[in-house]
This record gives sequence, structure tokens and C-alpha cells, in this order.
Amino acid sequence: MNEILTCPFCNMKSEVDSSEVFYKYVQCNSCGASSDVYPTRVEAIEAWNARHYLNVIGMMIKEINPKPGTKPFIDSDIDLGKLRALKELKERLSK
Repeated sequence: MNEILTCPFCNMKSEVDSSEVFYKYVQCNSCGASSDVYPTRVEAIEAWNARHYLNVIGMMIKEINPKPGTKPFIDSDIDLGKLRALKELKERLSK
């Protein structure tokens, strides 16, 4: 997938900086946030999109478990399963 997701910080359009020959990175057109540099366009986009997903996952975790250090508000075992799955996914994407 080569679609570049919006900025994880301001939700505006982002694009790959193609001016560099030996490395690529994604940068937000609005706030200037950028990814690390990568040898290929695809790697830069994947890293940028992973950061976007990390923010979304973080918001979902806060929705289920709004205050750190407190027990989550769980309606059912399904919510507890979602919370565990989201935390595991966030951990994997963070690496």
C-alpha cells in the first residue's frame, strides 16, 4: 500500500520529499512533522502510516481505559480483549 495517510498530529495532507536522491521521508504540508529518513519511498510511507496508526490506537486505548493507573471501564470480556489486542498492536508498531 503506497497511500500516504494524513498527518498523525494535525490530520492534514502529507507527502514524500522526493528532492533527496539517497533517502526518502514523509513530511506534513501543514505542521512540518516528518518521518525518519529511509532508503526507499515505500519504507518511508510505511513508517509514516505506522505512526498514524499508533496515534489512532492510543486514542482507542484511552477511550476504553481513560485514566492511567486505574482499572479500565469494561462492559464485557470483548472490551477487555480489544484493550489487550490494541496494547499488543501498539507495542508491535512501536518497534
